[in-house]
Amino acid sequence: MKKFFVLVALVAFTFSNNFFAQGITSKGVAVGLNMSNVSGKEIKNNSMKLGFAIGGFLTYSINRQLAIRPEVYYSAKGFELKWGEATLTVSYNYIDIPILGVYSINRNINVFAGPYVDIYLSGSLSTSVSNETEDIKSDEMTIPGFGLTFGGEYRLNQFSAGARFNLGLSDIASNTNESEGKYTHSVIQIILGYYL
Repeated sequence: MKKFFVLVALVAFTFSNNFFAQGITSKGVAVGLNMSNVSGKEIKNNSMKLGFAIGGFLTYSINRQLAIRPEVYYSAKGFELKWGEATLTVSYNYIDIPILGVYSINRNINVFAGPYVDIYLSGSLSTSVSNETEDIKSDEMTIPGFGLTFGGEYRLNQFSAGARFNLGLSDIASNTNESEGKYTHSVIQIILGYYL
């Protein structure tokens, strides 16, 4: 199933490339640092987990100040949970597909916001007190998930540096009990881009 969603994501990205080809004003590649965590009413003693993101983007200009930017990233997320001397590390790997509305304040500064869809690929649980790792199966996860992205960037010639916050709105797990509440992603990203 997850291979199907990855294929759909790649086809959609290719289609958007062809569909907007006449109006594409820029495209590029990006790499970033993820500082991810999880939110939920029953989650306590959790902390951020570092990961990375790598992908690409297209920019379709509406006018001089407004644009639409579809993006695709491979994104490593997760969190750490401490109890006593032990630490549980939860790792998730996703394909993230944000569709951002971009507003150019001036030629160097952009702000943006928009929805995203994330497609779960793989994940694992591991503890500091043992060497065992347990895989997180796809049927335990919400596929696809969704959320909102907010952020900004500074662009200088072909290079850009920016920060964004990804707010998850869908439950991470598909089998969460109602009494446990919903668990959602929250990810701060530092992104470096290169415009081709």
